[in-house]
Amino acid sequence: MLLLLMWRPSTCQDPTLALWSPANEIVKYETHSSTPYFFNRSPWLGTDKENLDIMWADLYDYGTSGITKEEASKLLNATVTAPLADDIHLIELQVIHDLHCLNMLRKVAYPDQYPEMWDHYENGTVNHNTTQSFHIDHCIDSLRQSLQCTSDVTPIKWIHHPDDDYHVFPLVWSTRTCRNFEAIREWAMKRQVPAWILDFDRKGISNAA
Repeated sequence: MLLLLMWRPSTCQDPTLALWSPANEIVKYETHSSTPYFFNRSPWLGTDKENLDIMWADLYDYGTSGITKEEASKLLNATVTAPLADDIHLIELQVIHDLHCLNMLRKVAYPDQYPEMWDHYENGTVNHNTTQSFHIDHCIDSLRQSLQCTSDVTPIKWIHHPDDDYHVFPLVWSTRTCRNFEAIREWAMKRQVPAWILDFDRKGISNAA
């Protein structure tokens, strides 16, 4: 549910935009009420693997973005050009990487649907020393760092249990100020670098890593 307000920031209003990004100009804000899911499972989760994979891919599968040499010169940290197009400089927006990692953890939570997420020894125990396992660990810690970096301070209210006044619990959904994700997603779609330019087929790398 979107409530009332939508606005664009300036760098003086939002210090998180002080470091230059080519996507800064499309950032705008909205007041958003999160949907209450708990025992009623979110449509983004569950066992409908085929449809869920499509939904999640549509969120973030525009991983590598191309920017110009002029844009690249404004970055705090220098980046490289594409292997097969030296006029295209490569970046990835943090939110795109975060969603990739969240989707990986979603798959880990449904081992019956995604058994390939773990490698097991003959005795049934998990091999935690595979590239996949390190990738999972990387995603957990990357999300930890992103959450601590943004440090959302929106208050989560508590309520009384409907059956008595002695037990209270947090209402784990809230109304908060959010960046408009659809605008960011559209930017990433328009700037997506084709896989052939990245030479991913020969290198065996995923475009949504």
